[in-house]
Amino acid sequence: MLLFECLDLRPLHSILWKGLHLEGAGRPVEFDPECDLRALLLRQLEQIPYVKDLVKRLRRNKEMRSACGYDGKVPTEAHFSQMKKRIGVEGFRAIEEWLRHEALRLRQSQPLSAAGLIQAVCVDGTDLPAWTSRARARPIASVKERLRFESHIRNINKT
Repeated sequence: MLLFECLDLRPLHSILWKGLHLEGAGRPVEFDPECDLRALLLRQLEQIPYVKDLVKRLRRNKEMRSACGYDGKVPTEAHFSQMKKRIGVEGFRAIEEWLRHEALRLRQSQPLSAAGLIQAVCVDGTDLPAWTSRARARPIASVKERLRFESHIRNINKT
């Protein structure tokens, strides 16, 4: 997949490898976290609703596996869940901000790649208020968070 050809994730290395080690005691790292992030981006691009479905498609589709960087074996749902927990909300916010900045940087030289990257980052509906199905329905995204996000977008558009 050409989208990931121009995407250098090395600047995100410290966030992606948080809590992991390459050598020494403990469980060895089985999957490269950069491959995992590519898989999550591909999930957004392909509009795959659940991680369970992403794992199934990665198992069945060799092209998807190679686009993400997996050789043969594919991570489980639990692996992606542990990754999300390990990186945390702030880590994913930093990743999202870096990806948006990278998309804006690429829009001049590689507009199609930038458009795909923007879609991968933005399709999650961050700027839409989410509603819970609990008895006391209320917006999950606070007004303060939405305003901060809108301000962030305006600042990006100015550059």
